[in-house]
Amino acid sequence: MVDPLTGETELVQLGGPRRLRKIYNANLCSARAAGQWERILLPGISDRSRREPPAGLILPGDSPLWDAWMPPNGWGCKSWARQVTKAEAARRRVSEEPEAPDRVVRNERTGEVRIVPTGIDPGWQANPGKLRLDGAEAFMAGKIRLWPDEAQVAALRDIATRWRVRRIMNAAPGRAPVGLLPAEIATRAGLSDRLVWVNSNTFRHAVNAAEMESETMGKFSPNPE
Repeated sequence: MVDPLTGETELVQLGGPRRLRKIYNANLCSARAAGQWERILLPGISDRSRREPPAGLILPGDSPLWDAWMPPNGWGCKSWARQVTKAEAARRRVSEEPEAPDRVVRNERTGEVRIVPTGIDPGWQANPGKLRLDGAEAFMAGKIRLWPDEAQVAALRDIATRWRVRRIMNAAPGRAPVGLLPAEIATRAGLSDRLVWVNSNTFRHAVNAAEMESETMGKFSPNPE
């Protein structure tokens, strides 16, 4: 490989047992964290153990701090997160949003400069659960868009009745495609994406609208007598 620091080609070993074990353990921790994050947001308030910010911090699942601080936060990191009950959150009290200042990290060999939160190793400032959901959604949508309209409609109808959408209805994170706009309507609306997506907000608005309509009908319905 070419050493980016010296420009010289060197013979290096990249697949030693120690390195492979470290990569395996890191991937294992990230996969576990992705599953934890989905459970945490169904819905709940979570507890996190980490020196920076301090261990025992309790924050809502929609706190922006979780975008970077969902452990693991570095190589060999042993921090973990768990969901707590409403009773425990009330007893221990939800924490104030802590300060998490950024720091500039420069790779001495490549010269690459990154800005990461203090206390997090470069490359670990992300939430594995959110990354997994985003990647799965993009992959699924990309495959569906390649099919003829009839096949897309059939696939989207199947998705709309599956467990994933039911979990989204119950406030799970992420979104799912459930319908296909006719090409003419999408063109008139200036939309490049014909897929119709739903998330938890979609169902919440639908419920609110239905409740408002029910109240209106009750107020203005004609007297049966």
